[in-house]
Amino acid sequence: MIIKKLKIDDFEDIGHLELSFDSQVVSLEMPKADTVLKAVAVILKSVRMEDFAEDLCIRSGTSISAEIDINGAGFFVTARGSPETGGFDHDVRDSSGNCRSDFYEMIHVCEEEDRLSCFQYDEKEPYSRRLKQYKETDKYYPEGVFSEITDGIGCTRTFRALLNGFIREFEPCMFPERSDRKVILNCNGEFVPYNFESSEMAVELDEEEKIIFEMLCFRKLNAFWNTVEDVRNCNHVVWPLFVIG
Repeated sequence: MIIKKLKIDDFEDIGHLELSFDSQVVSLEMPKADTVLKAVAVILKSVRMEDFAEDLCIRSGTSISAEIDINGAGFFVTARGSPETGGFDHDVRDSSGNCRSDFYEMIHVCEEEDRLSCFQYDEKEPYSRRLKQYKETDKYYPEGVFSEITDGIGCTRTFRALLNGFIREFEPCMFPERSDRKVILNCNGEFVPYNFESSEMAVELDEEEKIIFEMLCFRKLNAFWNTVEDVRNCNHVVWPLFVIG
């Protein structure tokens, strides 16, 4: 899925803004990037809307619209603000103008994948440890939560097999612009920056390098979920990935 065009009117701190994207991975290095991300969440009916629902500033003229490409098929989504309800009324049409009430069912992803569609660096919740948490769900998630946020598959033998296979077969990836460093994946599911020109297994990263490292881990996490969905749903729609900062 690619959000080819995004138009925002009278939403939060944006009066009018039109954006075009040509890639599934989008870097939002711009003023008001957080508001743009909120607009994307509204268009996709992301669970992330719950995180800021109470703080949304919706006016009578609030409108968000998007042109979305899914495997060559075009869809046009409009979300109009409703100050009375504090939410949005959505309308989805295909390229022929037909109402597509099945759109959100078609693009549905589990909550964990939904939240992994946006990269925001947080040292307290690193992406580098997420697979480790998957391996030890009893330790890191309250009872029943992991099953809920993965639409049930997270507690199946199939998921365990895919997770262990992904970790076992992981190929180290290079650090951008650093020929001496790679990212490896330990057998416990934790990503580690490795200096293969040194005797030291792990290396200390500066603040900028930490963000780059976590970004690489974020991309690999999404690759893992694509593997899961290839098994669970062959018609799975891969969401665009947005990077903040």
